[in-house]
Amino acid sequence: MRVYVACPLTLYAPDHAYRRLLARVRRLFPGAEIVSPREMFTNTRDWLQRWPTLLSTLDALVVIPDGDRVGLGVLREVTDALFVGIPIYVYQGSFQPLDAFCFSLDVDTEPSRAVILKGEKE
Repeated sequence: MRVYVACPLTLYAPDHAYRRLLARVRRLFPGAEIVSPREMFTNTRDWLQRWPTLLSTLDALVVIPDGDRVGLGVLREVTDALFVGIPIYVYQGSFQPLDAFCFSLDVDTEPSRAVILKGEKE
């Protein structure tokens, strides 16, 4: 099983905090290969080129927001995973299925970020 950790670039540092997040994902999916974007991709261009191929190899996707926000890259990863039917989980204190959340964009104040809201999708 391969599990991808979708998280904003803002969570990549400090290193010890990022490693703690990966450890939480490993506990949720014991024995799974955890795919870390920080180690997988060298930059945005690399991600754009390689993400479509990587997506087809995944069994699950875990979203770890920075507080209640993710970047548009994570939003794309979520959208792509939904499109191909990959199970998605969101971590906000505990891991929950994506259906417990919705995303909101505020293009006027934060055009490159999406807010994750708790509650059923409308």
